[in-house]
Amino acid sequence: MMGGYPAAARRLLSGWRGLGVFWALVLALLGGGAGVLAWLGPPPAPPAVAEARRSAWSASPAAARPPSA
Repeated sequence: MMGGYPAAARRLLSGWRGLGVFWALVLALLGGGAGVLAWLGPPPAPPAVAEARRSAWSASPAAARPPSA
C-alpha cells in the first residue's frame, strides 16, 4: 500500500511521543556537535610577537612638549 507510510509517520510523530522524538533528536545533534568540537580540540595559540622597539616619537611624553621658558 502506498498510502500507509504517511499515516504511520504521523502516528509516530504525534503527541508526547513526537515531542520525545524531537528532544531526542535535539540532544543527539548537540551531543554530536560537542563530540566534533572535542575531537577538533582548542584553537592554536596566537604567535608570540616580540615587543616593538620604541622610536624617538614615542620615547617619552616629555620629549613631545616644548621646553618651558
